Amino acid sequence: MERIETAIWTAPPISQAPVVELIDWSAVRLPTGKVRLIGYDPEVCEGRVSTSVKEFDSATKTATTRSGRKYVLTGDPGWSEAGWRVFRRMWGDTDFTDVTEDFL
Repeated sequence: MERIETAIWTAPPISQAPVVELIDWSAVRLPTGKVRLIGYDPEVCEGRVSTSVKEFDSATKTATTRSGRKYVLTGDPGWSEAGWRVFRRMWGDTDFTDVTEDFL
């Protein structure tokens, strides 16, 4: 099986992309206690991992992260292969807890 490398680059400045839509999203708590969102950004067709979530508005399904960016969780949670490739590239096989249900 061919190994596919995932390139990781810095997200655009918040002034250029203050709001990001995530589909096939999930949420994980890292051993540090910080929660990150993982999903697929359909606007730019790439996997995405957020900075740590600071607050969540369940009425609008919008999370605000440490960076100040807002993530709109669209549709039901799911599995974004592209998002999880980014996560694994950043954190390897680190332990995490799935906290997706906290965002329903």
